[in-house]
Amino acid sequence: MADLNNLLAELDELQANVSDSGDNNVDTISAEHDTTEEEVIEHTVEPEVPPILAAAAQSGPSVPTNNDSLDDGFAPDEDYTRLRSLWVREMLSPELMSYQDDTINMELELLLGQEETIEKYAQQQQQSGKDQHETALLADITKLDAARVKFIVQDLLTSRLNKIEEHALYNREVVDRMSDEEVKYLKSYGELLEKHFKRTVLDHLPKDAWKKLDDPGMIDSPDLNKFVFCRVLHERVEIDNTLEGEEKDDMNIQEHQQGACLIVRYGAIKSLLSEEKVELLM
Repeated sequence: MADLNNLLAELDELQANVSDSGDNNVDTISAEHDTTEEEVIEHTVEPEVPPILAAAAQSGPSVPTNNDSLDDGFAPDEDYTRLRSLWVREMLSPELMSYQDDTINMELELLLGQEETIEKYAQQQQQSGKDQHETALLADITKLDAARVKFIVQDLLTSRLNKIEEHALYNREVVDRMSDEEVKYLKSYGELLEKHFKRTVLDHLPKDAWKKLDDPGMIDSPDLNKFVFCRVLHERVEIDNTLEGEEKDDMNIQEHQQGACLIVRYGAIKSLLSEEKVELLM
């Protein structure tokens, strides 16, 4: 029995020694770990930004400091956002929209400035130096941004010309939505179209019969009953779904809140679109 008691005592003593040794090892490892972290922090070197990239960032457009104006860390390009909105609206609407002279001319001026910047980078790239690769990178980024804007401007203007040609007679009543160049194009296109019709068809009809072709019912007009996909931007809007020629009924008026996405006739939201209370979606 005595041997058993001695054995138990030895086991308790051995366990106590192991526990003390483990605590000391943990403290030693923790101290070594802390020292390692301090050494890493002490020897950490901030990445150096190439001077040419820093100069380009300073010479570029200023970034708002208000956090509310940032989206995921990027500053919104309001001019580009406005241009893209005009492009989407022109593509999706069945009729010719108003020409936004200020926005389009501003983007064209920016394109000219970007082309000059690209030429400047090309000249710098020909010179030997340690910043040659950075200059090539800046030139490529500027080319991509210019190509993006150029595509939207070209497609926007092309869509407008297609609408002018498609409904040439109807568009005579909406020349206030066109630029001066588009009005000139409409006149020249109309003259060519009239000469073509006279030579191929109208000259072979009885006299004065072709004048009836100018009647409103004979003029092809945009389909305002086309369904479009849109989103409500205003706090609350009312959309009247009454068709042209039908009596107005309160049952056809629907109220929608901000953020609602709808599939609706274009004619029902035409006025709301011009007031920027709704926007068309692709």
